[in-house]
Amino acid sequence: MTVLRSILGALIVLGFLVQAAAGDESVYKGKQVVIVVSADAATSYDLYPRTAARYISKYIPGNPKVVVKNMPGASGMVAANWLYNIAKKDGLTMGAIHRTLPLTKALGVKQARFDPTKFNWIGTPVQETASCFVRSDSKYKTAEDLVKAKEPVKMAATQPRSDIFIVPLMLNNVMGTNMKVTSGYRGIMATALAVDKGEVDGICGWGYASLRALKKDWFEKKAIRILVQVGREKHPGLKDVPLASDLAKGDKKAILEVYNKQLSVGRPWTMPPGVPPERVETMRNAFAQVMKDPDFLKDAAKVRIQINPLHGKELQTLVEQMVDIPEANKPVLKKTFNY
Repeated sequence: MTVLRSILGALIVLGFLVQAAAGDESVYKGKQVVIVVSADAATSYDLYPRTAARYISKYIPGNPKVVVKNMPGASGMVAANWLYNIAKKDGLTMGAIHRTLPLTKALGVKQARFDPTKFNWIGTPVQETASCFVRSDSKYKTAEDLVKAKEPVKMAATQPRSDIFIVPLMLNNVMGTNMKVTSGYRGIMATALAVDKGEVDGICGWGYASLRALKKDWFEKKAIRILVQVGREKHPGLKDVPLASDLAKGDKKAILEVYNKQLSVGRPWTMPPGVPPERVETMRNAFAQVMKDPDFLKDAAKVRIQINPLHGKELQTLVEQMVDIPEANKPVLKKTFNY
C-alpha cells in the first residue's frame, strides 16, 4: 500500500509539472519577448542583452521570438520608470537596466518613480569591478601616488551620477586621493578619446569588464596603468591591483560597502512588479541556462564581454540589502554619490 501511495504521489507531482510546462508554453508560444535596454546601442549595457537574446528563446517554453529595444535617457531612469509603471505585467517584457538605479531611489531622487525591491530581479550576467587608471606615460605609478599628488589628477567623466563621475569623488573622500573630475563628455568613448589626446590623466570608475570589451587596444598597446580597483573582491585579472576597500579609512568603509554591492548588481535584468510568480521563475531559469550555454559563452568571448553571473533570488536579496540604508547614513551617501 505504501509503495502504491508513493507511485500515485509521484504521478500527481509529474502531472502538475506537465500542466505547468504546458501552461508556460501557451503563454509564450507564437509571442514576442521584449528586452528593453536602458542605454544606447553598442554600449556595454546593450551588448550583454543583445548577445544573450540570441540564445534565451530555446530555454523559454514555446520558444518565443526575442527582440531587444533601446530606451536610453536620464542615466537609465526613462526605461526604469517605463518598466515599473507602464509595461504590461504579462511576463513578455524584461528590462536590462543601469545598476545605479536602485540606489537613486533609496537616496531620494524624485525622478525615480519605482520601488527597487518590488521589481522582479532576473539576474545579472556580470558582477562588476570598477577600475581607476591613468595613461601609462603618466607620472602616477601607484595608488599612493594618487593620494600624494600635489596637483589634482584630472579624470574624465560624463554626466553626474555616472560611475566615472562618482568614483573619483568617492575615493577622494574614503582614501584621501587628490582627483579632479572633468565632466561633460558625451559618452564613455568620448572620455576615452580625451585620454588618448592627453586632455586628462585618466578615468576612474570605468567597469573593468566594459573597459576590456570596448578598449582592447589599450591593453594590447599597454597604453594605460590601472592603479586601484573597486568591488567586493579583487577581479581575477587584477590580482596585483589594490582594492579601494583595503586602502579606505576605517570610518569611511561603510560608503564603499554600499557602492561595492551596487557594482555586484552589474548589468541587471528585471521584470515589472505584478508579473505572475511562475513567469518570473520561467525567465529566471531561462537566464540561468543561457549563462552556462556553451555557444553563448563562445559568443561572449568573441565580443569580449565577461560572464560572472548572479542569479534570480540572489540578485533580489543583494538589491534589497543595498537599498536598506540607515537614515543616519543617507546624508553622507547622497553627498558622495551626488544625489
